[in-house]
Amino acid sequence: MGFAFPTIVAFGSHTANIHHRPSHRKLTKNQIIMIDLGIKINGWCSDETRMFILGRPKTVWIKTYNQVLAAQKKAIQALKQTTVPAKQIDSIPRKYFPIPHSVGHGLGKIIHVRPKINPNSQDMIKPGDIFTLEPGRYFPGRFGIRIEDTLLKTKTGYRLLTHFPKIIDKITT
Repeated sequence: MGFAFPTIVAFGSHTANIHHRPSHRKLTKNQIIMIDLGIKINGWCSDETRMFILGRPKTVWIKTYNQVLAAQKKAIQALKQTTVPAKQIDSIPRKYFPIPHSVGHGLGKIIHVRPKINPNSQDMIKPGDIFTLEPGRYFPGRFGIRIEDTLLKTKTGYRLLTHFPKIIDKITT
């Protein structure tokens, strides 16, 4: 077991950086935190992003978090067909807010494989595919929210492979 990629831990305004790199900034109370991590088990990659709030949450953080979560849920619900065009899944969260990155990607022995879930993808999401759905909303210099889960496409829908809570009350301390 090892890491699939360097873990991203960002807080405060750094959560608006999609691929934040570590700095010497110290975590203080009343900040939003983003953790994006993946491990390898038997050579296979996983990927998950979760948000946390240390202290008192700002109303705008909660509102944005709920928007991103609702958009992710709508994309997941669209997986009920046997096969689904990846760009169709990508388009669902984009109806609600702009997203400066792909809404998801396949996982395998490396972290980014097919299906590519982006606006230009010609890929189909089909039974047996393992992939992420990770819509995010970012406000440069202020904060960002990304929620990412790993899923397995089945014949009748999907199986969620990540189970860390996404309920706002469970991520606030």
